[in-house]
Amino acid sequence: MGFIIEAEKDGITLFSKFPWKIGIVLFMAYPSLQRSEEELERALRFLTIDKFFDRLETSKISENGWKLFEKYARKRNIARAFQPEILSGKNISATDESKRVEAVNYIKSEIDVWVKRDVCEFALCSGPREQNLEACKKSLRISLEEIAEHASQYGAVIFLETFDIDKDRKLVMGPIDETANFIRELRESYDNVFLMWDQSHAPLINESPESLEKHVDILGEIHIGCAMQTKEGLKDWHPVYHTLGAINDEYDLSKLLRKLYEMGYCGPISVEIKPQEGQTSEEVINSAKGAIYAAYSLMVESII
Repeated sequence: MGFIIEAEKDGITLFSKFPWKIGIVLFMAYPSLQRSEEELERALRFLTIDKFFDRLETSKISENGWKLFEKYARKRNIARAFQPEILSGKNISATDESKRVEAVNYIKSEIDVWVKRDVCEFALCSGPREQNLEACKKSLRISLEEIAEHASQYGAVIFLETFDIDKDRKLVMGPIDETANFIRELRESYDNVFLMWDQSHAPLINESPESLEKHVDILGEIHIGCAMQTKEGLKDWHPVYHTLGAINDEYDLSKLLRKLYEMGYCGPISVEIKPQEGQTSEEVINSAKGAIYAAYSLMVESII
């Protein structure tokens, strides 16, 4: 799966296949899926119309919905993302112990469901910052230890995603260096915990592809996409490339891909895009596919 680009060097035509698994965050491309499964078949049919996407990242899905995955996406890598639930209240870094335990038990029960579907990759984020930040970090550590322990019984892995800490989401864990150190400490006991870095979040935490260099050994997944500049400041809205206000373009993505190639990164790369006002899901998906193709072409041309 994936795609192949054509390049020319000294009169010789060369072909290069995109070297990473390429995925898409399903519930962002089709936001209605966070409320109902009405558009699920439409989404899966469109995303599997060709072999571009190897990987689909999904939120909670019913048994009936899972039958649609089996129908359309049997040959795709599937990952379960918990960010929507955490951001809407299932707070694994809550200082209120009852809320923390409730969130952890929910995630553990969902892991039980998804491993039966042969899904063994799970993405998380920290919760919102509270007044006592250190207490939040302590709660997060305890939660991740419990979740990682539970996941390890199935050979499953956990990805902890970095977010902004002071602009939009304002979550507990943000800058990559701090998050990576946090993960390294966890990995002393649980080597199934990895780092997820999102290109869309980089402008909100003043990071660049170079920020990844020291952490390739624990880097488990990359998200690509855009932050958005608004009148109210930078927002974590995930517009597709070239939407008015979008920060990042094919050249920025090309630089990221080259850095990942030079670092020897071998994990998946998933695009996270959300239709803005007046845009359809299919429109932004096709636009993103074009941007990824162009960015990889630029990357190859910069190397040969």
